[in-house]
Amino acid sequence: MTDSSSVSSSPSDPSSDSSSPYYLHHGDSPGSILVTQVLIGNNYHTWRRSMLMALTAKNKVGFVDGSIAKPVGTSSLFHSWTRCNNMILSWLLNSLAKEIAASVIYVESAKEVWSDLQERFSQGNGPRIFQLQKSIASLMQNDLSVSAYFTQMKGLWDELMNYRPLPVCSCGGLRTLMAMH
Repeated sequence: MTDSSSVSSSPSDPSSDSSSPYYLHHGDSPGSILVTQVLIGNNYHTWRRSMLMALTAKNKVGFVDGSIAKPVGTSSLFHSWTRCNNMILSWLLNSLAKEIAASVIYVESAKEVWSDLQERFSQGNGPRIFQLQKSIASLMQNDLSVSAYFTQMKGLWDELMNYRPLPVCSCGGLRTLMAMH
């Protein structure tokens, strides 16, 4: 016999199903810091990667990539969506430098914030690309261990590749290129 005073949610309630993107764990809070690196502008690519990993782990990427759209106000999912969206907005704001956070504080959805940040900070940056190329060309092992030297070189190459994404290809050549990479 169950206690009628206890709160239970129906099996169809998405916010009670831990595999649902609408589920929030009791440990999730608006003050949580999902990534250790705050977005300051020139670190957008590494911040984005860290944030995507954290949001994927929490099953919330759909709120920022737009695959989980805002339901109409009469939908049974509207309140769950609003709750999750606001939680993700808090997480995003906590991971931004104060000046950047101030510029998006009044944006209504996590997707809009994500898109705004992407539009602002993912643009090709000619001076940074030049700086990376120069750093790669002049990097020397000197007294670094092989591991430290490789780590530094790989970091520079990975960042450079973020500024130069691979082209879209439908001929099958990309598969060959990726196999070599």
